Amino acid sequence: MLAVAVLVWLIGAILGWCAGWAARGEQNHAWHRTLARQLVKARDELAETLTERDRTRDQWHATRIPPPAPTVVHVHLTSATPPPWPAPRPLASDMTRSLHAMPVLPAEEVPS
Repeated sequence: MLAVAVLVWLIGAILGWCAGWAARGEQNHAWHRTLARQLVKARDELAETLTERDRTRDQWHATRIPPPAPTVVHVHLTSATPPPWPAPRPLASDMTRSLHAMPVLPAEEVPS
């Protein structure tokens, strides 16, 4: 008798578990459909926001005052060929030139 009661209880538990699983499966499907709709709605809102941002940025670029053009200076140089050797170093006798290039101090006045 006890074995029959346990067997009936076990069969009921298994059937109840299967019924609950099937019911939750339908709930899971409904939850998935709701989530999919929310994701599609969020994607559409994001696309609309990005389009509005691009439109606003394009309007801002269209109304923006362009910066002034830079001043262009044309420099024309004559084409001179450099010598094939470097310039010679000054000799010792050229030291007088450097002496003449030194500043001259003012003369001191001699008291009378």
